[in-house]
Formats: sequence, structure tokens, C-alpha cells
Amino acid sequence: PRYPADTAWPLLLGELGEAWENPNMAIDGYRAAAELSRQYPDNLRSLFAAFRAAGRAQDMVRYSTERVTTSQLDRSPAALCDLVWAYGELNQEVEQLETVDRALRVAPDVATKTLVFRSLMQSPGPDPLEQRLRELALEQPGDIDRQKNLFIVLQLRGKMEEAIEVGERVMQLARSDEDRVVARLGQAILSDRLGRYDEGQRLYESV
Repeated sequence: PRYPADTAWPLLLGELGEAWENPNMAIDGYRAAAELSRQYPDNLRSLFAAFRAAGRAQDMVRYSTERVTTSQLDRSPAALCDLVWAYGELNQEVEQLETVDRALRVAPDVATKTLVFRSLMQSPGPDPLEQRLRELALEQPGDIDRQKNLFIVLQLRGKMEEAIEVGERVMQLARSDEDRVVARLGQAILSDRLGRYDEGQRLYESV
């Protein structure tokens, strides 16, 4: 279909498709919006989410390779998370793990990384996230970013004892106040959840 150059109309079509549970309509709308405004990562994210909702993994992968530039994808960690899902559905493990690495690399801060982790944890098949983070942390134990990534995902997984240990590694490697706060607050919250209230209080007060 033809649309005005303004993306408002195709975005409305995409939103109506979602509201009416018509995934093909949603894909048509968001695809047109993404084509009209390639500089806006939100439109690409909406399109990939629609592909995922429709179960159209192959179409998502094809679109990502034929119609999207590297810089466009790198501006949208959420779209990369959906692409991880697509590769998982297609049993393309190498591409899936490469896209996990890419999503982690382009996430700009801890909050965004946590959203990325939550999305990746919903991917099908063997856990591509925790497995990959363990490998990366083991390869370079002195890399604080790799240790922080593992620390966050272990918390989300509820693996509290191990997360506390990794948090201590983060603390030892910390070079900024932000890193120290991330480590100590995370450890304090985990200690409280484990019923170690005195330890949790001590860690809170050390921040």
C-alpha cells in the first residue's frame, strides 16, 4: 500500500493491527514507518516486535539482512533482542550468539542492559544469554563489563549465592563510583533476599 510521507499514518496502521490482533496489518504499518524514517530506532523495534508476535522469524532475518544497515540495528538493542529470538527459532546458533554479543555491546547503560537481558531470557531453546555471559566472563576475568553483565543476569535468574560472588569480583575491579554502587547495592539486595539482614544492612551502609 501507498502512504503519505508522514509516518503517523503507517504507525497508526501498525498500532491498529496490534489492537485488533492482526499481526500482518501491524507488520505492514510498521514496515512502512521503518522505511520512511530509517533514523528512528523505535520504528524498527516496533516492526521486529510485530514480526516476532506473528511468528515470522525468517521474514525478520531476511529484512534485517536486506533492508537494514548495521548502524540502524546498532541503535536499537530491543530490535537486536528480537533478532536473537528469530535466530533461535531458526536453529541458527552461531548467528544467535553473535547477535547476543552485539546487543550487549550496543546497550548504553545498566538499565538498558537489564532490559536486554530480560528480553533475551525469553528466547527459545538453550539459554543463549547465561551460557554466553559465562564464557565471556571466563575468557577475560579482569574485564569489569563482562563481570557486571554476568552479575546482572545471575540476579535476574535468581542465582543469588553465585551473583554475590560475582558482585565481589565487580567490586574488586571497580574503577568508578557507579561500578561500586552497582556491586554493593546488588549484593545488599541479594543478602536481604537470602535473609542475611545484618549483612545486607552493612552493604547498604557501605555504598
